[in-house]
Amino acid sequence: MKKIILSLFSFSVILSANAQDVPEKKAQAGIVLGAGMNFQKLGTKYLESAGMGGNFTIGANANIRLADNIALCTGLEFDFSRWKYNTTNDTYYRYDDTKIIQYSESNNAVFYNTNEDDVVAANSYEASLFNSPVPIDTTESIYKLKDRKHKVIYATIPLMFTFRTDYYGNLRYFGKFGLRTGFTISSKIDDSGSTLSEDASGVWREKSEENTNMKAKNEVFFVKSAIGIAAGAEWKFSGSTSLLFEAGFYYGFTPLHVTLKPEEPENNHLYVNRDLNKNSTYETNEYFAAKSGQTQLLFKVGILF
Repeated sequence: MKKIILSLFSFSVILSANAQDVPEKKAQAGIVLGAGMNFQKLGTKYLESAGMGGNFTIGANANIRLADNIALCTGLEFDFSRWKYNTTNDTYYRYDDTKIIQYSESNNAVFYNTNEDDVVAANSYEASLFNSPVPIDTTESIYKLKDRKHKVIYATIPLMFTFRTDYYGNLRYFGKFGLRTGFTISSKIDDSGSTLSEDASGVWREKSEENTNMKAKNEVFFVKSAIGIAAGAEWKFSGSTSLLFEAGFYYGFTPLHVTLKPEEPENNHLYVNRDLNKNSTYETNEYFAAKSGQTQLLFKVGILF
């Protein structure tokens, strides 16, 4: 975090070097801090939003003057974003240590496929509750998911047109319109639920357990882009230095999660038991992908030089 702050400060100083007084500057630059709220809209019946998520932003912005009252706002921001889901059905996944295992990565996949041929093959065994005989790879554990929190860090580039009023004393107002596009640089998952294990008598038992800082391949989409509007005020309080106050609304038009062929089990790790308790020999599993869009309310303060 210290390295990020120092880099952003250096970036803002370079951009604002040799600048004139505020009204005549060709460019203003500085540090911005922000906090906001994330709202998810789910596209799958197996998950539901668990309320409002959060977002913390730190970065460097530059306003490049295009005309007397028009500027282009850009820069580099780091978004520390959080959101949470609840499951609506009995939902499971397999994992090894902190790695969540996709269907295509599992050494036990053939025993819990959704393909009819594999189901028939599995039925030739005395299959367990999870459509598997004694697992081939015993390092894979089964987890029953209750709720999930995503923790993602994005490197975000704003690109917005800024429309500014003239100064009224030391104060002027502005509106913004444009894009915020982020690129995923870190993604981790905190899960609440229980680990399942089979006791000596063959009965499956649940043990409440938190799976924290888990990693899942191809879970969060690598880019998040949103179109938005913002409004605020700029107060020149000392020489060429100004304070910035801003509030914005952003509508995300890219998916939060990877949704490439979500109907195919190879691309997913979450599954529900489709035929739970319908017979005593085997059950099929239905894999699904998390589908969600996101809107944000974001509030920023900053200092510009």
